Amino acid sequence: MTETSPFTMLTILILITVFLIFAMKYVAQIFRARSDAAIAMQTSLETGAMRAEMKAFDQRLERIEKLLREVE
Repeated sequence: MTETSPFTMLTILILITVFLIFAMKYVAQIFRARSDAAIAMQTSLETGAMRAEMKAFDQRLERIEKLLREVE
């Protein structure tokens, strides 16, 4: 009876260690996915802002070109 107790305890500790390793990997994947989603959202917002700014530049350029054509 005394021989099975240390063996059982060692087995349980090994199984808990394996479980904790996989749990940590799973939690790390969740955090990574959230981080990637946040980065993608930020990139999307920045791209939209740059497109709006480029559209404003295009409109200004068109007005300048129109003014220069009228001057010629």
